[in-house]
Amino acid sequence: MSADPSDALRADTMRAPYYGLPPPEGMSMIRLPLDAEQRSYLTERSRSSDSDSIYSINTLLNTSAPINRLPVELLVMIMKWVQVVVGCRDKAAVEWLSMLLVCRHWFVVASTGPRLWYALWAGSSLNLLRTGLARSKETEILIVLKRPSALGGALECITPHAHRIRHLFLSNVPQVDAPLLSQFMRISMPALATFHALVSKTVADLSDVLIDLTPEAHPSLIDLHVGGVHLSPSPVFRQLRSFRFSGCFGLAPHLRVNKFLDILRNCINAVVLDISDVFCRGSRQPPPALRRSAQVVLSKLAMGYIKVQAGTIRHILSAFVLPASAHALMMWATDEVSTEDELGSGFCAVMPNDRSGLPILRVATHLEVKACRYHRRLIATAPTLSSENALRLLPGIILAINASKAPLRVAGLEDVLDICRTMPLETASLKLTPFLTEELNWDTFLFPFRGLRVLTLINRARSGEAGGVRRLLRALEPDHVPNGTPAEDGVLCPRLRIVRIEGFDACLADIPAAVLECVQKRKDALGQGDGLEKLELHFRGFKSKEGFERQKQLFMSKVLELVRQASFECDLEEFSE
Repeated sequence: MSADPSDALRADTMRAPYYGLPPPEGMSMIRLPLDAEQRSYLTERSRSSDSDSIYSINTLLNTSAPINRLPVELLVMIMKWVQVVVGCRDKAAVEWLSMLLVCRHWFVVASTGPRLWYALWAGSSLNLLRTGLARSKETEILIVLKRPSALGGALECITPHAHRIRHLFLSNVPQVDAPLLSQFMRISMPALATFHALVSKTVADLSDVLIDLTPEAHPSLIDLHVGGVHLSPSPVFRQLRSFRFSGCFGLAPHLRVNKFLDILRNCINAVVLDISDVFCRGSRQPPPALRRSAQVVLSKLAMGYIKVQAGTIRHILSAFVLPASAHALMMWATDEVSTEDELGSGFCAVMPNDRSGLPILRVATHLEVKACRYHRRLIATAPTLSSENALRLLPGIILAINASKAPLRVAGLEDVLDICRTMPLETASLKLTPFLTEELNWDTFLFPFRGLRVLTLINRARSGEAGGVRRLLRALEPDHVPNGTPAEDGVLCPRLRIVRIEGFDACLADIPAAVLECVQKRKDALGQGDGLEKLELHFRGFKSKEGFERQKQLFMSKVLELVRQASFECDLEEFSE
């Protein structure tokens, strides 16, 4: 047997042997072993290269970088700026710590600069919190406790430093640890300006832990956001610029509506007021009649967000005066226990008998209504007052009803008319279902708005006949004007200049003719310069593109003789097949 191990790889019995590619001409494939002199030369060359690299690195490390020649105070300011860029309310708060690894000088500066340990973040581990508390010394601090594994341990760490806590954020606090939070908040914290605490709850746990806040213990508090806890009236609320309160079920202890109003009465300096899911006992009882002098004026309010029971909203609107420059949103829902009055009153279910506390109802010029059986929204705004809002929000009031669990039983838009009849409206946009469009008494609805200039009617449903459009056009036609009577008295909305109708089916062939007749009659009654100036129609349901183009050409040839601008469009997707 051959001793050459390559014989086993050749497999002569299976195929011809393979010896690899031939070597390049003039070159041998055999590499001879290096002699001692060559090995010494190569080793020395490698050692010299490594030595040069080490020398270069050592020179760089021992050379004072220009930034290290800055005063320590200025270097701390630069590091502080980096902190602001990366953020401080989540794990990004620790990203700046990589600067400690740049060099010894930076490590010393960052470790001994108390200002750099202002924002302290703690999650499942409290190591960074403990380190930051020690290195921040006596400076004011911001603490974020996010998903703490043991709230008790975190509160125990920060209790000795409570006097210098400036901002405190706690999220997802377990319900079992809520009593520890309540006990901690009794400690005096003279520097505390911001306090956010959200207690996690389960559906079965509807009890609330009481948190006491006093001006003596929290003299600097101006931003309060709490959820899942219970509050009691206190003068400390007079200090607040921002108050957010949510998830208070009010079952243990009981939260009655008068006690809740006492809390809000102290929020006279609040710029932001956000109340959601706060359940009060006694809210279904009618609010007491108050004299104008007894109502609390929230003169600094810029944004109000209220999402509670309809009865609670009515009590709030009865007890307070909301400035016209505020942006106020009121939301509520109907359910199985909603009364017949709430289901049949619509928006009026939250309106007090005395509406003097809502001056926006006397100055709003723009109205948008979205209405169907299960959802209803009213938006009334006053764009001319936008410069007076501290948060640059559009001044106005928004009323929204979620009736998915108990359908509303409001007739037409009676609730909208009841609320908006005192508004000097210039623009109205109505997004309605075909049923509401046909049910609505257009003469009664539009009569109070003599200054209306723009009217938009949009069909909210995917389909719908234009029967309601015909009723609208009939209402806009001028009545017979007796001799000697001003022309405007016989015309509904005499200052109307722009009409938009969109989304209805073009199943009624007489609609374009009815539009032309309405425009012509208004022009004859009001005169050449006071009729409609712009008309936009957007229908759907045409049987063919050719039929649409033919009807459009016929309509446009006649309407442009009556108005300055006009359009007649349809959904192009109908003809894509």
